[in-house]
Amino acid sequence: TNFLNKKKSFNKLAIQVDTGMCRSGMQDEEILKIYNERSIIKKFKEVIIYTHLASADEKKSKYNVLQKHKFLKIKSMFNFPNCKFSLAASGGIFLGKEYHFDIVRPGIALYGGKLFFKKGLKNVVSLISPVIQINHLKKGETAGYNQSYKAKKNIVTATIPLGYADGIKIKISNIGHVFYKNIKLPMIGRISMDLMIVDVSKVKNKIKIGDYLEVFGKNLNLDNFAKVSSTSPYDIITSVSDRCERVYIN
Repeated sequence: TNFLNKKKSFNKLAIQVDTGMCRSGMQDEEILKIYNERSIIKKFKEVIIYTHLASADEKKSKYNVLQKHKFLKIKSMFNFPNCKFSLAASGGIFLGKEYHFDIVRPGIALYGGKLFFKKGLKNVVSLISPVIQINHLKKGETAGYNQSYKAKKNIVTATIPLGYADGIKIKISNIGHVFYKNIKLPMIGRISMDLMIVDVSKVKNKIKIGDYLEVFGKNLNLDNFAKVSSTSPYDIITSVSDRCERVYIN
C-alpha cells in the first residue's frame, strides 16, 4: 500500500492473487490489507486482478473448482467499476464460461499446442530448416558423435543447421523424424549443437541443397513432436532459439 500511495502517476494497476498455485501472487493476509485500504484501488482508472490455475489441463480436477470459488470471493471484495478479473489461461478457457470472467489469457493455445484442450483447435506453428549439405554414407560407415548411428546399407544424408542450441532435444537423436513435403525421413546420429543429420534416401533424386525440411508443423504437430522428444509443447516452443527466424503469416 505504501508503494501504491507513492506511485501517483500510474493510472493502471495489475494485482496477482494466489488462489492455490502457491508460486506467486498476494497471499490472503496481503489481499485483506489491500482491501482494508481499498480507497487506493478506487483511485486507479483500471485495475486487473488475476490468478493462475494449477490444474487447468485436468478438466475433472476439483482443485479448479476450489480456486474458482476462492477467486469469486476475492472478486466480491473488489467488485468496483474500475476492476476487471482474469482467471483462465489456455487450459482454463476450455473449462467453461464460468472460468472466463472479464479477461482470458491464451498462451500455448495460440500456437495450437495442447490440442486435447478442445476438438477443432489447430496446430498453427511450424519449424523448418534448409538443407546445407548432401552426403553419401556407405554401408558400415557411421554418422555423428560417438558413432551412434551405423549405416546398414548405402544411404544419402542431408545436413540441416538446427541442433540442441536451437531447442532440439538430444533425446530425439536416432528416433525422431523430419518431413520433406509429406515424406517422413529419419534423423540419424546424435543431435549436434548446431546441426542435424537426416537420411534422405527416400527422396535422393528430388532433394537438393536449399530445400526445406519440416521438423514440426502440418505433418507432425507441436504436441506429437514434444511427445517424441519426451517433453512438453511448452518446453519445445520456448526453447526455439533467437537465431531461428520468426515468420508470421496472415
